[in-house]
Amino acid sequence: MKNKELAVTAQVGISRETLESLLVSAFEGGSNYWCKKVYVIKGEHKDWLSADIAHGRIQTIGVFDAEDGKRYIAHTKDIPKAFEVMSKKYPRHFADILKQDDDADTADVFFQCWVLGDAVYG
Repeated sequence: MKNKELAVTAQVGISRETLESLLVSAFEGGSNYWCKKVYVIKGEHKDWLSADIAHGRIQTIGVFDAEDGKRYIAHTKDIPKAFEVMSKKYPRHFADILKQDDDADTADVFFQCWVLGDAVYG
């Protein structure tokens, strides 16, 4: 019998605090080279934007992409899909999130996967 990898699908939990931390890292440096502006489309902006998104007070944001000049809309309901894309296409970054060893690059990959559907830049 040949040794082959087994394909395994597992469900993991990402805390709201981890999500907030990733957003802070993306907004404060990780994604600044392509993300010119983030603004609220739907929801209540009461606190820090990252906290409001992570804790469900904001449901939809707009993002102005400085690289291609386009505006994108991102819905918080799509955040799990961003983590799924990361786990499949960028497993090193996803593992760093799970190990709480993420950095600005990991946050940027997450934010791109959420807003753009994949890591397009960097």
